[in-house]
Amino acid sequence: MKRYIGAALAIAATSFLAACGGGGGGGGFTPGPAPSPSQKPNATAAQGTLVDDPSGTPLAGVEVRLAPWTSYPTPGPSPAPILTTTTDGKGRFTISAPNGTYMLVIGSDDNTDTTRPTIHDKVVLAGQTMLAAPTMPPVPGITPAPVETNGDYRLVTIDQTHELPCIQEYDAQRKLHGLANPVIDEWLTENVRAWVNQSVTAYNKQADPKNQYGFLTTGNATGTGGINCAFIADAAFTNAAATYAMMSPWYAGSYLPYQQGSPYTAYGASEFPTDPRLGSDPNAVSWP
Repeated sequence: MKRYIGAALAIAATSFLAACGGGGGGGGFTPGPAPSPSQKPNATAAQGTLVDDPSGTPLAGVEVRLAPWTSYPTPGPSPAPILTTTTDGKGRFTISAPNGTYMLVIGSDDNTDTTRPTIHDKVVLAGQTMLAAPTMPPVPGITPAPVETNGDYRLVTIDQTHELPCIQEYDAQRKLHGLANPVIDEWLTENVRAWVNQSVTAYNKQADPKNQYGFLTTGNATGTGGINCAFIADAAFTNAAATYAMMSPWYAGSYLPYQQGSPYTAYGASEFPTDPRLGSDPNAVSWP
């Protein structure tokens, strides 16, 4: 606005000089067009917040990366990050990049990390100032923790009793097939936990109309009974989901005993999608 006003004053001054015989060689100043109010910047600087799930305590010093949303052969190296930063003392982080679609990675992204999962989030930068984390598809009978629905990014702690054995057995199967271990993913972990807890308490496995297929990916394995998570992890490599299990960069699994009095002894589930940057899964919801 200031630039436009300044240009208008310059025109008035030139006209006044011309009327008084001044101006020498003539040729007054012609202003450029004023910026359109609807014009958007071609780059975005947006802020997000990372907290612990379920406490909501800010998590400081956690690495945040912005990577291209680019498909690449699997197996193969991931595209190099465009930006790398860390969360501050209040769990906040800022990412800046040209507008477009990216993979936001928050956490270690290390396949040896069995303490916390890593966030792999599809983000579209389009001039917004704040980034909001996705809410997982609803699971009947399960109420998510408040931090999983308020827009904060969050990281759970991997359950060393009910989840770590699944991870270890799945890793063992990958090793037998000459494959690298996958990274434990936050969204898969939240989704698997919800369905396992729903099945443990009710065992009706009713799919919500908004999430017809139940899990985030059709790369999954489920089962009842058994004495540990091994039969769930092993099944991933012996049934129709084996293609997913062989290609998946991420994993989550959980195994829980049923409440006392149930006719079933336990329920387990695991998820292992192909990289969503290679193409969307036609039989599941879009990647968060």
